[in-house]
Amino acid sequence: MVTDEMFNNFKNFELQFRIDGASSGKFHWRALMITTGDIFPNYWTKPIEDLTTVTAFNEVKDTIGSHTRTISEQGKSISQILQTSEGLITRVSDLIDNQNLVYDPTNFSKYKEREPNSNLIMTGTNEYKLLRIAQSGRTTNGWRGFQMPLHSQKFVAGEKLSYRVNLWIDVLPDGKVGFEIKSGNSIGGFTISPTRTGAAQIFTGTFTINKTVTKTDDFGLHIWLEKNGTVAVGQISIVRGSQPPNNFVDSTSFQQIATESLVQQHQGSYSIQNLTNAGSLISGINLGANGINRIIGKATHITGDTLIDRAVIKSGMIDKLKTSNFESGSVTTMVLASNSVTADKIVVDQAFFNKLVANEAYLRQLFAKNAFINSVQSVRIDASQIKSGLLSGDRIQGGTITGTTISGGLLTGETKIKLGAYGSFDAINGGLQINVPRQFNSKDGLGVQFIGSYGRGDNVPYGLFIYKDSDFTTGNTASDSDDFLLTVEGYIKAKGIGWLKYGKSSINGSTTGTISYWNSNNVSLDFGGSGNDIYYSYNGNAYSLWQIVNQHFSDKNLKENIGLSNYKALDFIKRFQFKEYDWKKIGNRIQKAHTKIGLIAQDVQQIDSSLVYENGGFLNLDNTRLTNIALKGIQELILDIRKLNKRLEMLEDEHRFNPSISNGVVD
Repeated sequence: MVTDEMFNNFKNFELQFRIDGASSGKFHWRALMITTGDIFPNYWTKPIEDLTTVTAFNEVKDTIGSHTRTISEQGKSISQILQTSEGLITRVSDLIDNQNLVYDPTNFSKYKEREPNSNLIMTGTNEYKLLRIAQSGRTTNGWRGFQMPLHSQKFVAGEKLSYRVNLWIDVLPDGKVGFEIKSGNSIGGFTISPTRTGAAQIFTGTFTINKTVTKTDDFGLHIWLEKNGTVAVGQISIVRGSQPPNNFVDSTSFQQIATESLVQQHQGSYSIQNLTNAGSLISGINLGANGINRIIGKATHITGDTLIDRAVIKSGMIDKLKTSNFESGSVTTMVLASNSVTADKIVVDQAFFNKLVANEAYLRQLFAKNAFINSVQSVRIDASQIKSGLLSGDRIQGGTITGTTISGGLLTGETKIKLGAYGSFDAINGGLQINVPRQFNSKDGLGVQFIGSYGRGDNVPYGLFIYKDSDFTTGNTASDSDDFLLTVEGYIKAKGIGWLKYGKSSINGSTTGTISYWNSNNVSLDFGGSGNDIYYSYNGNAYSLWQIVNQHFSDKNLKENIGLSNYKALDFIKRFQFKEYDWKKIGNRIQKAHTKIGLIAQDVQQIDSSLVYENGGFLNLDNTRLTNIALKGIQELILDIRKLNKRLEMLEDEHRFNPSISNGVVD
């Protein structure tokens, strides 16, 4: 038997079974039960810790310091009275713990992403929603998913929980689908390994809590996909006990209304409190013997006539206040309206107004950091700086406005700003005139005009006009100059300069820059292209300058594989068909004269294509190569003539020494 003193002073007990006076044998026992108190039980029951809804049902417990009586109805409420030497505490709670612990498993109103890039998509049916996790291309585990609240204030190590989950498998996962209850670290959970795709697959089971944890708020239920796959999760049910739910139940409404009423009577005080869960107090009344009574509540409502002799309110919102005497250290309000507060009753001596609105006010002296006044009548205005959106008046003269800075949104009329002694910035009718002096006291310098009207002549052109002016005071003194009047550190995008126009074109599919006469459409010079060349373009045909110039290059440094030519030039020449022809007239160009002896490029191309090249869409003869062939042919003829001359000399010698031989040669 364990006494109360032993029970209170020792935390751990050791139960030993011993058989004395026997050297061998067997000993059997079952339904072992150890209880506290003097009354022995008549039958075996589960311990209180294994009950699924609460940790205590009907119990009377006496200790040295207190007397406790607990009465509970399964799954509905707990009534408890605790009497101590300091007072009496009565507690009645409406806590439902045998329902689904998952908060809002129907609509997922409080879910949040577990890891970045979890690819969550809300889907569902007409009756409930599902949250889809989609992962692909992962080579390592990612545990991507979401988490949602699990409504409970305590889990006990060894406690059994059961689950029912509805999964829609679109892409079969290559890993597991995990469910974990976490409070910092995992305190319990389970995994599911689907084997097929399809909708509305129900999985049930039981798992065990591995750690005792008590919290003042909800636990986190984490749902994740181990690696790749597409799985939609819905209708999650987690209940206490080892019996998995047969059907889906959403107990969110019961979680929200679970309350606890607490009445405490201690020495010198009496209190009534209403709690929703641990640590969350809605309202409470505490009557203290020290004369200080406290009322705690977010929704305390006092109706009817209430008389308070003296009150100290730290913060309050009063819709309407009537008082015979109002004393305040500070009054903060958007509008202070009263018919009894008039201007003659306000006496201000060296005070600051952050904002003052008055229909009429007489001020002997006014200092204002910022003021907005619709109309000002003043004999004299003295200011170091005047800023205005519109400043107009026939009595505003340049000599009377001084200061380092004058800024305004609008200056009307003819306005001139002096630049040096004779220069100016002058807004005139139809344009803007700027005379920039060479030096401060110079009459000459640079003139710039922005002209917005036509018809002023060549010396005053439309648009921007920059010139050298020899005398600002006389006018019409723009002069020609060889100086650079406009320098741009960058590119200028212009349609043209002078009588030349610029643009962008294309030759053989590559972009070029083009220059042409301002009103010409059939002739231009193009730069760039695929060969970074210069082209002469006429009537849509482009002629490469490089191909023409390249024909005249014959430097040894531009050649390789150099050797003596064994080709017979006369064989080429014999195949040429020389023809006579007239040239066609092209556009307004001068027609070329009649050609009596010439070659056709297409004919030469059939003999040797290297003697012909294309330029501007037409075939051209490579005259340098043809000249070389002609020179080689002349060289071959010279050699033949030498051979003939030598042979002729030999025949003449034979005839001279043997006159009887007649070879048909006549002296």
